[in-house]
Parts: sequence; structure tokens; C-alpha cells
Amino acid sequence: MPAAVLHVAEGVALPETKQLPPTYENPISTLPTVPEAELCDGSIPIIDLEALHGPRRSHIVKQLGHACQHKGFFAVKNHGIPKTAVNNIFDTTREFFHLPEEERMKFYTPDPNSDIRLMTAYKDEVENVFVARESLKFHCHPVEDYVNKWPTNPPSFRKKAAEYLTNVRRVEMTLLDAISESLGLERDYIEKRLGGHYVSLNYYRACEQSELELTYGVRGHTDPTIITMLLQDDVPGLQVLSEGKWMDVNPIPDTVVVHVGDLLQVIYILSIHVFC
Repeated sequence: MPAAVLHVAEGVALPETKQLPPTYENPISTLPTVPEAELCDGSIPIIDLEALHGPRRSHIVKQLGHACQHKGFFAVKNHGIPKTAVNNIFDTTREFFHLPEEERMKFYTPDPNSDIRLMTAYKDEVENVFVARESLKFHCHPVEDYVNKWPTNPPSFRKKAAEYLTNVRRVEMTLLDAISESLGLERDYIEKRLGGHYVSLNYYRACEQSELELTYGVRGHTDPTIITMLLQDDVPGLQVLSEGKWMDVNPIPDTVVVHVGDLLQVIYILSIHVFC
């Protein structure tokens, strides 16, 4: 299962921002802190996707396989997603999350298997922090099978989301073919075994500076996917755990960050112990 993820963050807000819910029992000193992270702008593998279509394909496939195995994440450049499609999906995502709450809540459901589902910010009772992310998650491939379930407000949502996701699908197939090849498998091995496909539009509202120690955007986690393609806006904050260290992955213009998911790790293990 591939996933396309869009992160939209607002940064630190002005004083009129709403306060966090007054539900914290423990002092700030007892709360979990954001891990100290190293800046990895210079070390994140950057894969030239365009080169996969030329004489350097074998070299790029090896580079891709190495990044998956040893880093667990990488960025792709020259991916071919039009700049207008990227700008449009950011714009329409911001418009959606700026709608009145009653409009957004039309898509709220506790059913995790729903074709479209709004997830709101919530209080983490275990870690005693506020998880500030709001997320709209929905199935998106084939586009024509699901587009009629997507929001109609803002009016541009369906058109702009379909344009972006059609381009993302093409990039994903290119990547999965090359990843299969890097594992010594047939190019279409992973593609033939794909299940669902979904997108998650994530929105992080601004926080007061004084609230930052009480707030997580999202907790540390792995993705139950084959790969996750992540499109960031220009607000930093993404961290990844690589080779035992937390690393800051700041936005790099005109690239898409790709994470290795749990399912790809299973395929990798099988390729070693079953196919070899």
C-alpha cells in the first residue's frame, strides 16, 4: 500500500492564537521532550528520478536500494510533478482546513475503514501532551472510483486533488519498479501486489511559543505502507530516526521525501530469505 502525504504547517502564531485545552496535570518538566536531532540537509540521499529513464538507470537503482536499506528515507528530484499541481494542492488543503469546524466535521467518523475520514487534534492521555495534527485521509486510486466522495468545499478541491494525485501515482510506480529491481525482483513485482492507496492531508495549526513544550505535531511512528511520499511546505519540523539517531529533515525545494514503510521491510526480508 503506497501513501501520499501532504504536510501543511503554519509555524508559530501571534498572541491571538487559541490556547491549548487546560487538561494537563503534570508540570512541563515531566513531559516528554522533542528528541535532540541532527540536521541532515547535507546527508539525506537525493535520488535523480529522471536518470532512471537513461543509461545511468543501474547506478540509480543501486543508489535507491542503498538509501532504502541503510537510511530508510530519501528525497527525489526531477520527479516530474508540475509545480502548479504542487502549489494547487497546498492552496486547496489550506482552504479546506480553514473552513468552519462544522463544515470540516462532515467528514469526521470513528470508522478507521471509511473511504474518507477526518481526524482531529486530541489529548494524548498516556503521554499527557496535545497532538495538534488535523488530518483528512482518503482513498484515491483509481481516482475515478473515489473522487465523488471527496469534499466539494472548497469548490476546487476535487479538481486540484485529482491533478496532484494522478501525478503522484506515476512517480510512485516509477519508484516501486526501481525498488523491486534493487531487490533483484521483477520490475512489476511490488506493483502486482499493491492493495489500497490513500492520501493523508495533514495540517498543523500554529502554537503559541509558550505552548510548544506541551504540543506534538504527531508522535514517533512507522508507516504501515510500502512507501510513503511526503510533500512538505516551507515550515520545518519533520524528524526521522535513521541509524539510531533522530535527524531534522528540513524542506528541500522541488523535492519529495520518501519513507520506507513496514510492508517494504517485509518484502526486503522475503527477498533475502525466500527468493535467494
